[in-house]
Amino acid sequence: MRMPSEVATGTLTIYQLLNGEANRYRRWESIESLHRQGEKPEYKNYSRVYSMEIESTVTLDDIYEKFNINKPPDFKGHSLSVSDIIVLNFEDREIAAYYVNDIGFVKCAEFARKHEHEMYRGANYYGFIEYLGKNGKVGETWYFKDKETFTAEINESMEIGRPIAFYAYGKQAVRRIHQMGR
Repeated sequence: MRMPSEVATGTLTIYQLLNGEANRYRRWESIESLHRQGEKPEYKNYSRVYSMEIESTVTLDDIYEKFNINKPPDFKGHSLSVSDIIVLNFEDREIAAYYVNDIGFVKCAEFARKHEHEMYRGANYYGFIEYLGKNGKVGETWYFKDKETFTAEINESMEIGRPIAFYAYGKQAVRRIHQMGR
């Protein structure tokens, strides 16, 4: 348990667009420009370039300044710029991803969700279940370390008609959606 005077810590992860022709029209573009092109920031177009521990009192502006003026010696990416993504992960809050825009930052919930899935995949989890709310939007995501608990939760959800999407990590895994009436 954290003492009242202690500051919570978490993880900062920076993503930058992969090099190459495919990202030529995405690089250095504002979020508005991406949207005009029918695009959005997609995890598959980015590479994780840096991660570090940070205190929860650090702001996005502090991070921007640090990675432009006083970069850590082990940071190998370019200065933090438009089209980069900052992901913050603190125990006491949801994982959040932010697109560095031409002015300010734009929250990217879908990117944060993909970052979270990849984080758990690498931690030897068996799979995850997304509990779907209205219009199929994800309400909660639960991660499972073992097949038995994972399977039991899927079976229970199907029995009571709870709408879910689930995914088991692995080469043969496919994503399946179960909703009432389907």
